[in-house]
Amino acid sequence: MRNSSYGSFVRPLAFTILSIAATGLMASACKKSSSPTTPTPPPPAPVFTTANPTGSTANLDARTSMKTPANSGTFMFDDFVSTEAATITKITWQGIYCAEVLNRAAPAATATDFEVGFYPDSGNNPNRNSPIQLTVYPVARVAETRGTDRVLNCGAISTGWSFYDYSLTLDTPFQAAANVRYWISIQARVPYLQANNNDFIFWGWRNGVQNNARSIQYSPTNVVTEHALDRAYSLIK
Repeated sequence: MRNSSYGSFVRPLAFTILSIAATGLMASACKKSSSPTTPTPPPPAPVFTTANPTGSTANLDARTSMKTPANSGTFMFDDFVSTEAATITKITWQGIYCAEVLNRAAPAATATDFEVGFYPDSGNNPNRNSPIQLTVYPVARVAETRGTDRVLNCGAISTGWSFYDYSLTLDTPFQAAANVRYWISIQARVPYLQANNNDFIFWGWRNGVQNNARSIQYSPTNVVTEHALDRAYSLIK
């Protein structure tokens, strides 16, 4: 009887140990088969930037750069120099909308298109007659994100401003040579005439982080106004 009892005790115990070992092996195999999560790579650093950091309360001003159907409006230009030869495939910029109407709510976006141009330098000014590339992009092609609205002066009128961030992949990448000065222009196209609308909404290219503190504005009659401020934008490979 002693031998029989001893034998019946050993067999279940051995089976239990084998079961535990098998369960452990299966768990280990399952862990090994899972794939590690691949970290999201950081976005590429801009080749050139004067963009304001997200949420920044600095440079809360802008200069008008827009065209109406009657060809009224202004062009803003800003210069840049890349320290390396680079293929620019994407640009971002920052802009605003406001109307010279007292205490008006911050306007919604009204631009139908954006004209984006790159120009050579001529005596520290843009050569407007010989753009390197010039493309009009419908607003549907432009990632337009509304930020924080504010109350500021549009002209001399205290009113609501809406702030926007923009992002665009260029149809044709821009080939920037190293240490060469170029100019970029961004102009909104709006759908109505100022003379026929008392609530005319302006689009402006926001002031940016200082680079060389110089941007240039042209009127339709080629009146030139220099501003001791840079525009807000980034050039990305």
